[in-house]
Amino acid sequence: MPRFPRTDRRRALIGLASLPTLAAAAASDPGRAAMVVGFPKGTAHDVVAEVLAEAAGGVLGVPHAVEHRPGTSGRIAIEHVRTAPADGRTLLLSNSGMLVLGPLVFRDLPYDPVDRLQPVVLGCRFELALNVRAELPVTDLASLVDWARRFGSRGEGVSVASHGAGTVSHVMIQALNHATGLRLHHLPYRGAVPARQALDDGHAALLFDTVGDSIGPVQARRARVLATTGSSRSPFLPSIPTIGEFGLPGLVANGWFGVNAALTTPSSIVAALNAAFDATLASVDVRQRLAEAGLVPVGGSPQAFAQAVAEDRQRWARVLKMIGFSLER
Repeated sequence: MPRFPRTDRRRALIGLASLPTLAAAAASDPGRAAMVVGFPKGTAHDVVAEVLAEAAGGVLGVPHAVEHRPGTSGRIAIEHVRTAPADGRTLLLSNSGMLVLGPLVFRDLPYDPVDRLQPVVLGCRFELALNVRAELPVTDLASLVDWARRFGSRGEGVSVASHGAGTVSHVMIQALNHATGLRLHHLPYRGAVPARQALDDGHAALLFDTVGDSIGPVQARRARVLATTGSSRSPFLPSIPTIGEFGLPGLVANGWFGVNAALTTPSSIVAALNAAFDATLASVDVRQRLAEAGLVPVGGSPQAFAQAVAEDRQRWARVLKMIGFSLER
């Protein structure tokens, strides 16, 4: 049984007290329920979505399917959840790219998604890893820079795949260019799966991917990880140095997955969902499952999630200004 701090324990009890009423309402009106994911199937976000969808189904008495609605860096999924009935049945698996970077880099957004969605829980955190194709003659960042300069004085001939324009993997490409003086060529894809395929097929030489999604290709000897983006070494790749260890301390990037609901979702439903998610994230089996995907569970109150998003946005705004980020590069 997970132990909660005093304030979290009170919040959990309030939420759990609502469960019989919510389940009864769901039983009288069974319908479709979903955890909506804004990216294609096949990466670490599916593990988080499945775990939290199961917890949501237990709260509302309606199984939540994982529903993928990829496109426009998550904006299709955001719009679907934003306009869904505010009953907790349609939830968004959000991430830092959708709620933090998107509003900072896309000037044409009709609204700020943070203002149109209800925070429920911060699910887990992750780091990125700089992947290179296994056959390339590079072993660290220094040799990468030297190798890239063979394809132009600033490495213009070297292509780097990303999960899409404006995503954290795209921002990290420009941050690497800024720190090293390179001008690597950006190839945006519609999510992590096609970006990884581009690396495997030789269409790209490099890729910033999540640590969890990098472990399998490394073990299969299809890729090599040169560095990770945390402030300290990843517990999942402890032998790999951080980018900061190569003298580039500004290249720190930690992403996250969370859950959001429609803005006017009743507080009783949000509290019940939050309590269930917290309990799920504290369970030994779930923590092990997330660890296998390179994810660190977090949990906490909706207010703590909102605060984390606000702080993250301030930090990334400083980074984007420092590197002169542009969607055209």
